[in-house]
Parts: sequence; structure tokens; C-alpha cells
Amino acid sequence: MAGQPRDRASRAGRKNRAVRAGPGSAAAALAVAAAAAAAPPASDPDPSGVAAGEDAAPWGRATADELEDRLLRRLEEAYAAALARLADLGYCEEAALHAVLRAGHCYGKLGDPVANIVANARVFLSDPDHAGGAGGFADLRRLEEYSLAGLVCLLQSSRLSLSRAEAMWCLLSCDLRLDQAISMGASLNEKPTPAIASAESDEVLPPTTAAVQHGYCHYHTTTASATPDTARFDPDNFMRLAMCQGPGSVSGVISCIKTTWSRTNGTAPDAQAQADQQVTMKLSTEEIIDSIVKELKLLDIDKKDTPDVKPDPKNEMVRDLIKQTREMEAQLKERKEWAQQKAIQAARKLGTDLTELRVLRMQHDENQRRKKDKQEMEDETMKRLTQLENELKKKSGQLDRSNGTVQKLEMENAEIRAEMEAAKLSASESERQCQKLVKKEKKDSKRLEMWDRQKAKLQEDIAECKAKITQADRELAEVNKAIRNMES
Repeated sequence: MAGQPRDRASRAGRKNRAVRAGPGSAAAALAVAAAAAAAPPASDPDPSGVAAGEDAAPWGRATADELEDRLLRRLEEAYAAALARLADLGYCEEAALHAVLRAGHCYGKLGDPVANIVANARVFLSDPDHAGGAGGFADLRRLEEYSLAGLVCLLQSSRLSLSRAEAMWCLLSCDLRLDQAISMGASLNEKPTPAIASAESDEVLPPTTAAVQHGYCHYHTTTASATPDTARFDPDNFMRLAMCQGPGSVSGVISCIKTTWSRTNGTAPDAQAQADQQVTMKLSTEEIIDSIVKELKLLDIDKKDTPDVKPDPKNEMVRDLIKQTREMEAQLKERKEWAQQKAIQAARKLGTDLTELRVLRMQHDENQRRKKDKQEMEDETMKRLTQLENELKKKSGQLDRSNGTVQKLEMENAEIRAEMEAAKLSASESERQCQKLVKKEKKDSKRLEMWDRQKAKLQEDIAECKAKITQADRELAEVNKAIRNMES
């Protein structure tokens, strides 16, 4: 957003001039390669997650605005996925959205932007007073815009030679993974930067070495060479300041970037002033070129100097320049053809690499999904096993208590059986004794009867004896009486 005035000025300048660059330079080849290869095959989906039918311009031919729209859509998907993941972790929707608006930055120690958003939001949810300051973004759209601006500034602070469109192209190619985008930016720095068609790379490239060696004229062009700034961009300060900005997104991002760089390094680069200076320098270069072309049109090339007039050195220089121009046009045509062939080869190779990358990403996502499913299954199994173990322990305790009760009942039953056996023995003994007593009673009854009979017989005998004694006493008395009578 901060480079938007520069984008419009550079696009306006491209309409009025042709880019003067050696056809053999690798920059032109890489530009055509990027433009031709960035468009995915018709059967493959767009790597950015947007269908090929939605945007007619592939990445390589996309403007800065189209790249920004694609990145904003990708950020929108990332924040939606992060909110869904926070909901899966058990947070309510309102708390998750509040945490994302307060501290859900898409950059951090993790490579995946969704993982960074979730991690930052969870840090805020664990300690809201310490993790985030006052305020927050009003909605996700502003957060996405400021996050995109922060990612671009982070990438440009790590790779100072990258333009804004190139930085967005790297972020889109790497699926918002900042470390991979920095590596891609380093590879772009080692080689001449690929020109993103209709984007920001409008600088006039220097002529080729071969042209300088063969010719006598040196083109003096005025270019705005930016001195690399060693300042580091602080994303935390940027997002804290972004929360306090007004509703205007473009001016808010520009003021936020200026304030963040000012707090980090002590200087605030004026993006608007630099853009105006570059446009002024480019316009002055165009005026010089237009004036030279007008003078060349006024010259009469076929007119010959008279023999007695000394040849004009300016005419000789112009003839040499025209000769060099024709030679350079021939070289330009040859090198354009060579660059187109190399671009086609690079496009084919890049298409193959992108296909392999998509396959590898699909395999990686499938493996990650399988690992996640396996982990969830293992967690569910462990949870079920723990529940079964707890239930088994409860059942074992109940079984032990039941066994104790059964043993106690068995002991009581044994005691009762012993008592019953003792009672049976006692009853049988009593029965035997009763039988003995009955038998003894019968014997005693018989003896008693016999004794009664003997008693009756003895009484009869006694009565008879008494009668005999009485009879004997009477006889004795009579005898005694008779004796006395006789004595007397």
C-alpha cells in the first residue's frame, strides 16, 4: 500500500518509453520465464488457492494490485483456518475472534502462517493483560491489510533490493511462509531480478558489455539508486501502532511503516518523497532521450559535405551512432530470440517443478493428516483404555467385596451346618437315651408289677403267718392257761 503512488507513476512512465536493456541479460530472460511459467496448467489448481478462472492474469503477468488481492484472499483463508483451529481447541468463537484481532499476527517463530496466528492468539488467551495492549483491530479485513503490509516490510528489510511487487510475488509463491520467501528473495538477489510484468520494476537497465566495447558512445542515464538501509523492521511495534491507526487503510499503513522504521533506526523514510524523486529523475531522463531523438530526425544523413568544407565531427559521431544502433538492433533481435528460447525452457522446467511441488505438498498434507488422525485415534484409544482400566478397578473392588461377603456367608453357613450336625447328634443321642429310658421304664414297669404281685403274695403270706401266729398265741395262751391250771 505504501508503494502505490510509485506503482502508478511507473506504469505511466512505461506507456511513454521502451525499456532499454541488453537482450542477453538474464533479467529479461527471467522476466519472460516468470511470466510464462507462473501460469499453472489448465488441469492443475492455482497454488495460491484461487481458481484459474477467477483471475485471468497468472502470477508472472499480474499487477501489484492483483498480487495484493490474491495475498489478501490467502490471508483471509489463513485467518478463517486459524479461527476454526482455535474453535477445535475448545475456545469459544467470540474469545477466539477477540484474541485474533488483538494478537493474531501471521508471522512468528513457526513457518506456517496459520500456526503462527494460532500460537499468538493462544499466548494472548493465556495472559490477555501481558500479551496484548489496549485497543485492537476493528475487523479481520484491517488485520489482513496490516498483516500483508508487515510481511512485505519484513521481507524487504531482509532483502533490501526487492521491490514491493517482487516481495508480494515471493510471498505468494511460498504460500505466505516468510522464511521460504526470504530464501527466494536471496536467490533473486544473486541473479538479476525478474521483471514482474505490469508491476513496479521500471528502472532503465544499463546496456550490455558487448555494446559498450564496440561503440564509442556511452549512454548517461539518470537512475534513482536507493542506498541500502540497514534498519530492521519490528513487526510487534508495527502491529501495535497499526491498532491505533484511523480507519483509512492506505494512509494508516504508510504512517505505521514510517513510525515503525523511525522507532527502530531513528529515521523515517518518506515513501512519497522517494517516489516523487524517482518519477522526476525518470521524466528528466525521458526528456533527454526525446530531445536526442528530435535532433536525429532533423539531421540529413544522406547529405555529403563539400570537398573544400571540413567534415563536421558531430555528423561523423551521428553516423557512428546510427551504425552502432543498427548493429545493436540486430544483436537485440538475436538475443531476444535466445531469451525467448531460454524463457520457454525455464517455463517448462518451472511448470514441472511446480507440478512436483504440488504433488509433494499434497503428499505432505496427506501425511500430516494421517499423522493427525493417527494421533487422534491413539488419544481416543488411550482415553478408552483408561476408562476401561478404571471400570476394571471398580469391578475388581466390587468383586473383592463380594468374595469377602461370600466367604463370610460360607463361614456362617459352615457354623450353622456344624450346629445342625451337633443338634442332629444331640437329637439322636437324646432319642437313644429316650429309647433306653423307655426300655428301662418298661422293665421297671414289669418289675413293679412283679413286685406288686410278690408284695400281694407276701402280704397274703404275712396275713397267713399272722393268723398262724395268732392261732399259735391263742394255743400258747391256752397251753399256758392249762399249765397254770395244772399247776394251780
